[in-house]
Amino acid sequence: FFDPASNTLSEAKDLLDCTAALKRRYFLMMKTKDAERVGIMVATTAVPGYKAMMDRLKTIIKAADKIPYVFYVGKINPAKLANFPEINVFVLIASPENTVSVDPTE
Repeated sequence: FFDPASNTLSEAKDLLDCTAALKRRYFLMMKTKDAERVGIMVATTAVPGYKAMMDRLKTIIKAADKIPYVFYVGKINPAKLANFPEINVFVLIASPENTVSVDPTE
């Protein structure tokens, strides 16, 4: 960014972070688009409408000529996801209290 007060041009760290995040998002979107097998992780059965949501996801996945797999799980962690190496991408159906934090390096 240009600072007219000091007449200097400087790079904004936030802009670089934003660019990196956008590149990562694009990479993950393309990875999802190329996936052949999609895992639907159902981490809650207490949320009203979870079954309709799961059925809708299965319909969308099949319409895209991909294979859906449904898993009912409790708390999700990278070790549980690693048990299914044949699944290319996962979709999580969960309540707002049930989240997953996966480190991209794992």
